[in-house]
Amino acid sequence: MRYNIVFNEEDHSYLVDGRPVPSVTQVLREMGLYGDRFDYLDESYRLFGTAVHKACALYLDGLRRGIDPDGWGRLDQEATDPRVLEYVDQFRQAVHALNFQPQLIETPVCYAGVVAGTLDAWGDSIYGEILIDIKASMAKMPAYSLQTAAYELCLESTYADTEEKRCLARMCIYLSGQKFSIDHHQGRGDRILFLEALSLYQWKAEHRLIQTNTK
Repeated sequence: MRYNIVFNEEDHSYLVDGRPVPSVTQVLREMGLYGDRFDYLDESYRLFGTAVHKACALYLDGLRRGIDPDGWGRLDQEATDPRVLEYVDQFRQAVHALNFQPQLIETPVCYAGVVAGTLDAWGDSIYGEILIDIKASMAKMPAYSLQTAAYELCLESTYADTEEKRCLARMCIYLSGQKFSIDHHQGRGDRILFLEALSLYQWKAEHRLIQTNTK
């Protein structure tokens, strides 16, 4: 990597080479591209989503390392909330359907040192190299296509000087505990739209029209 990216889980903030930068979700949210999606989510929902992401990451890490205690990878079933296990079980089925072999898991990435995010997973599949974003909900939003495009830009930028990392497909895996759904994002203009949103965010931040965690 050519960037030193530090993620602070407490306030969901990023430092790139010691300088604070906005997150991908912060840019999309501040530009109104999620609508009111985040306005009604309480803290318990956010905490549950975080727990699901961490549990899925432990499962994927076991898959990557060839650790498979009863098919759950590094995830400790007994120490995990049963409801979270239901979501991870649906995720396991989605991974199997994609024949996904993870290479990067919960990896901080950034684009041009000015915006950052955490990539849920990237690796090989039946479609070739794919980027996966995990959603602990069945609620689908148009902005998720821009979000995955932003992660794709960040992935390419972060590894540009070391090794090529490409995406032949990018997708969201939606989980409910009872079922899963996979959305493929293929919009050709998604990357351009995100970069336009980022430019507008930077302009508004420069003129102090929005509150940011950057200085």
